[in-house]
Amino acid sequence: TEKTFKMPEFCPSCGSKLVKPEKDVVWRCPNQKCFSRKLGQFEHFVSRPAFDIDGVGPKIVERFIDEGLVSDPADLFSLTEGDILPLERFADKSARKIVASIQSKKIVPFSRFIYALGIRNVGEKTSRDLARRFNCWEDIAKASLDGLEDIPDMGPISAQAVFDWFKDQDNLLFLSKLSQNGVGYSKDKTGTRL
Repeated sequence: TEKTFKMPEFCPSCGSKLVKPEKDVVWRCPNQKCFSRKLGQFEHFVSRPAFDIDGVGPKIVERFIDEGLVSDPADLFSLTEGDILPLERFADKSARKIVASIQSKKIVPFSRFIYALGIRNVGEKTSRDLARRFNCWEDIAKASLDGLEDIPDMGPISAQAVFDWFKDQDNLLFLSKLSQNGVGYSKDKTGTRL
C-alpha cells in the first residue's frame, strides 16, 4: 500500500521551479510573489511566538489577501471594521474583535518583533540574542557581518542571513511601513515604542 514519493520540481502554488541551495536541506519556491509563500509569511508573523494575534488565522488571512485588503503583514494594522464588514460572513462583532485583537498587538517585545520578520535561520533564541545586543532594528541594519558573528551562539549562516535581510530594500520598506502603521516594540514591560 506504500507509494514511492517523488519530490516535485515545481511549486504546487505558483508553478515556479523549486530551488535548493547547496547547504540547505529544504527545497524552496524562489518566487517572492508566490501566494503560498505570502500566506506563510502572514502565518509566521501572527503566530504565538511572534505578534501573537488571536483570531487572525490562515483562513482569515487568505480571505483578506484574496479581497485585496492586505499585501503584507504591515497592512493588518491599518485594517478598520469598515474594511472587513462588507466581506461575506463577517458581522459587526467579528469585525470589531479582529480589529481590536490586531490593534492590541501593535507593541511587542523586541525579540518577538525580530522573530516575526521571518528571517531565514533566525529562530526564537537567535532573536532573543539579537534583542539583547541591539536596541533597535536600525542598529541591526548598521551592524557589520563580523559584528553579527561576534554575538555569542550566532553562527556564520545566521549572521549572514541577518546581514542580507537588513540590506534588502524591500525589507527596509516593510519595516518603515510597520512603523508608519504604529507598530513598534519594547525593551521592557512599559511598552515604550522605539
